[in-house]
Amino acid sequence: MVSIQILLTEMRMELLMVDDEPLATECVRTLIHWEELGIDVLETARSAEEAKQLLINNTPADILLCDIEMPG
Repeated sequence: MVSIQILLTEMRMELLMVDDEPLATECVRTLIHWEELGIDVLETARSAEEAKQLLINNTPADILLCDIEMPG
């Protein structure tokens, strides 16, 4: 049986975080051990529009972690 750790190191995923609160983004970035989960935090965006532009410009995100209550 293949261990989950081997699978995680072979299947890296990339995360885009979207939140208008820099402190919230920094807490999520540092409190969760993303590397151990096989996830690289690529970018953080402060708005939905900024996230949209990152994705349009080919930022390869497998996971989008987004605040659901932002201004604008």
